[in-house]
Amino acid sequence: MREVARAVSDPEHPGQSLYDRWLEHARSQNASREGQPPIAAPPVGALGSGSDYTAFLDHLGIASIDMGISGDAGGTYHSIYDDAMWFRKFVDPEFAYSVAASEVAGIALLRFADADLLPFDYETYGRQIEEYVGEIEKQAKEPRRGSPGGAGTVDFAALRSAAESLSRAGAAVRSRGAALVAGNDARALDALNRALVQAERDLIEPSGLPDRPWFRHTIYAPGLYTGYGVKTIPGVREAVEAQNPARAAEQARLVVAALRRAQKRLEDVAR
Repeated sequence: MREVARAVSDPEHPGQSLYDRWLEHARSQNASREGQPPIAAPPVGALGSGSDYTAFLDHLGIASIDMGISGDAGGTYHSIYDDAMWFRKFVDPEFAYSVAASEVAGIALLRFADADLLPFDYETYGRQIEEYVGEIEKQAKEPRRGSPGGAGTVDFAALRSAAESLSRAGAAVRSRGAALVAGNDARALDALNRALVQAERDLIEPSGLPDRPWFRHTIYAPGLYTGYGVKTIPGVREAVEAQNPARAAEQARLVVAALRRAQKRLEDVAR
């Protein structure tokens, strides 16, 4: 999405793209990080729930995306005041950003449709999962009510290793795909693209998350008590938060198994 945002101009700031404005906003939000260099790229948030993608990602394991443009006007949601007059007066009087949002969605769809190799980046995905693992491990080591939340029982090394392996498999697929595109090998590209689609579904745990089996994705889900708010690697993270080390260890094994399934699928097609 960062590359798509680079391709669309910001309606109110000539010479700047939506990406430029996105990065400026992200840096302003992180201005309080004293002693830290400015962020190099705007963050892409994790998906929780509360939108049309919920059934696709959380239940079926279909890769999803949520896009939007927000600004200083803020907003009102599901309110009697949220009508066309209010929108034109306070949010987007010339519908310029509405057009920009349509351009972003349109360009993204066209690039997906016309891509010889689907832009599913499992190398970056694996590295992001490694970061999630680090967050949970740090949390597990923090004493709470006199006892840790599972640092001694969860095999964080296995989680990191599985995420690293997924990242390496993603890099291999990217290299293999570039070679197939250069060689115009349509049949092999089709097989590779199918694997890229199915690898996300390998991250589904058929038995679902504890206490809510409909939510089956091992990496992303809304929190049990956070409403729409996302919890990453939710089975492990929420068990750590609940100080349930046995459940945390069990959920970690399921996450490792899911990551290994996706890794194997990508490695097989990359050979």
